[in-house]
Amino acid sequence: MRLRRILMLLCVVCAGFVLPACGSDDANTENRDPCETNYECGFGRVCGEDGFCREETQDDNRYDIGGNEDVGTPEDTGTPEDTGTPEDTGTPEDTGTPEDTGTPEDTGTPEDTGTPEDTGTPEDTGTPEDTGTPEDTGTPEDTGTDVGTDVGTDVGTDTGTTDTGTTDTGTDVGTDVGTDTGTTDTGTDVGTDVGTDTGTPSTFSGCTANIDCAGYQTCNTSIGRCEDARTTCDDDSQCATGEVCFDGRCATTGCTQGSCGSGLTCVQFDSSTTACVALCDGLQDPTNLCAPDTQCVPYFGTTGGLCRGVGENAPGASCETDFSANGCQAGSFCSERRGTKTCQSFCTASGSTGCASGEFCYEIFEDSDDATNNAGLCQTDCGGLGATDDTLCATGESCQPVSSTDGLCVPQGTVQEGGACAFDGSAYCEAGNACLPTGPDAPTDPTQGVCNAYCDPTATTTTCPTGQDCFQLGDDPAFGLCETTCDASLTASANACGTGRPRCLPLDNTTTGGTCSVAGNLATGAGCQLDEPLTCSPDSLCVVGNDATDPFGGGSTGSGNCTRYCLSFDYNSTGSRCGTGEVCASRYLSLGLGFCTSNTTSTTLPQGSTCSSSDEGKWCDDDTLCLDWFGSFSYSCEIPCDTTIPGTCPSSQSCYAVSSGSTLGICQ
Repeated sequence: MRLRRILMLLCVVCAGFVLPACGSDDANTENRDPCETNYECGFGRVCGEDGFCREETQDDNRYDIGGNEDVGTPEDTGTPEDTGTPEDTGTPEDTGTPEDTGTPEDTGTPEDTGTPEDTGTPEDTGTPEDTGTPEDTGTPEDTGTDVGTDVGTDVGTDTGTTDTGTTDTGTDVGTDVGTDTGTTDTGTDVGTDVGTDTGTPSTFSGCTANIDCAGYQTCNTSIGRCEDARTTCDDDSQCATGEVCFDGRCATTGCTQGSCGSGLTCVQFDSSTTACVALCDGLQDPTNLCAPDTQCVPYFGTTGGLCRGVGENAPGASCETDFSANGCQAGSFCSERRGTKTCQSFCTASGSTGCASGEFCYEIFEDSDDATNNAGLCQTDCGGLGATDDTLCATGESCQPVSSTDGLCVPQGTVQEGGACAFDGSAYCEAGNACLPTGPDAPTDPTQGVCNAYCDPTATTTTCPTGQDCFQLGDDPAFGLCETTCDASLTASANACGTGRPRCLPLDNTTTGGTCSVAGNLATGAGCQLDEPLTCSPDSLCVVGNDATDPFGGGSTGSGNCTRYCLSFDYNSTGSRCGTGEVCASRYLSLGLGFCTSNTTSTTLPQGSTCSSSDEGKWCDDDTLCLDWFGSFSYSCEIPCDTTIPGTCPSSQSCYAVSSGSTLGICQ
């Protein structure tokens, strides 16, 4: 039973990875997925304080189910704006009578009759000027026959007799001013543009009552869409007793399988908390399990996701991230890159991606257990590191490499390498650089950043500035980032990181391999939040350091204390950053990043030693834990390891799983 508890706790850590009910960021520090913006970290994660992706907290929540923002009644229904009567009926604007009747404008009498203007008498009579006697006798040349005829013809083509207004009674003017007379086009055209005629988008189910929706939804009859009725939230404090904040909505806790109602699944968050959430099967079966007017967004790769609301906009269109009516249609997601939001199609990272020619599948929805199941969004491929092509991007964009083979088109930046950048859009790095945080509150404090260049770790000659090395990012050996190197075995005062990024985070189980990162100002021993481990001073991180029920540091949510960190699985070092009576404990089997703890057995016991049941969950020595490893009530001190992570065991040992199908093992 005790073994099951420990194993369950380890599984809960994974669940924290996958189901961030309250958020987690320390685990992803270890994965070191690089990021410049939150967009690059995908669902459930944000760009963390150290410039790498971390689990999203509710305070970081970038996605907001829109609810009733775009209902057709106030804005889109045809009646207030689109009916033909106010604008399109012929009577007010288009009838010929007010504007087009011939009488006021076209009748010959006021303007065209020959009498006022065309008669020869006032101007052309031969008597005053043209009489034949002085100059023109009239008889040979100007007999008067031509007097009125010439003038009338020139001044007004219509003499009044020909165009009396009968033939042109307003037809011409009415046609020009209002094409629709009100009879044939009573508002259909305008309604189509604003709100698809009646305001009911074809992409929605057309529900008419709550009974048409899932148990956690209500029907917005104005647009015929089922919408999430649960309370919106940013953290647990905004939810009622018996609820937790998950994915921006208050979720009922204390559930059992089958008790959540239609559209929801009971999920275990930790050893004592279960809650109802909208789970689904990812891109493998995108409609399965999701309620009406929602789609399965692949939070956890192609095989798992969460149901989210859909909107009207097709891939390529601008959108909002709140999944209101101006969000994206099913099969696409509203992504933001440097302030620009567009709908982009889902794709799978391996096999048939589903992207068009000239595009690639940019992974942002990761499966933490199986990278081949990672999902992403289709992007224009403008070329990888060293081969970017800005001509493939739109005006005002440049090509930002994201690997050795692929690149994204992003709005152009102006800050050069080494310059101060920001996460609020006011100071973007030039393409080819990433904006790394330079303070513990970045990117939530959007003013703190520095531009560091991407590089090729496999190159024979480094392109990085003096004092920096090229460190590989992700799984691509030929794509990396220039970062200041440091000695993780040294304290902040001696590790050469400087003030902007003073923390030296170990990269692996060596004594010297590390990169400089951000740090806060909470003193060692001070209270802190587990989902913000780097707010502690440069030589410590936030953990629950002396908890035998969870010896790996206390999980990723709740309160802890700033605790000195140490080099876990460091089998070569002769020194230790820990104090007297403390040992270095593994932080959830992470390479390099451990923490000092006094949760120890009464004496220092080497690997393989027998320990007492009363010492279960205590550390025997550095990286050596007392547990009933095989469920036989036989307690021993062993080095815990992960069968999928090389390097957690000494060089002469291997990691053996403690049970069939488990990745948890011991070194032997």
